[in-house]
Amino acid sequence: MTTHRQHRLVPYTTEQMFELIADIESYGRFMPGFGRSIVTRCENNRLRVRQTVSAGAKQLSFTSEARLEPPTRIHVQALDLPAADLAIDWRLKPEGEGCRMEFTAEFRARLPFVGPVLRFWIDEIATRSFSAFTAEAKRRYGKR
Repeated sequence: MTTHRQHRLVPYTTEQMFELIADIESYGRFMPGFGRSIVTRCENNRLRVRQTVSAGAKQLSFTSEARLEPPTRIHVQALDLPAADLAIDWRLKPEGEGCRMEFTAEFRARLPFVGPVLRFWIDEIATRSFSAFTAEAKRRYGKR
């Protein structure tokens, strides 16, 4: 498994950022590369999600399960990616007037040529996610 980590301090509370990250069905409105995300099942803080992401002209649809641990952790496991295993973990920790967002992705390519592409895609997703979540937090909660 390959691990990719990033973190960022944001001027919003853990509760605000948790609410935003957990609002998976709204990703298509503000998250670059996300098309449609539909929660198909929700029980006991577990969401089953069908989502479509794109990279250029290519689109990929897959199912994932998100385990919510309010207000500090969201763990996402892709269930049916065709050529890779992927798990994403968001951890939120109070810090000063805001919180520290920590993103960890663990992935394993099942085909040799998929590894470099997946590494690039994960780095792009992490970087874009931080920017998109911060911008959406500013829109929802105001500038802090």
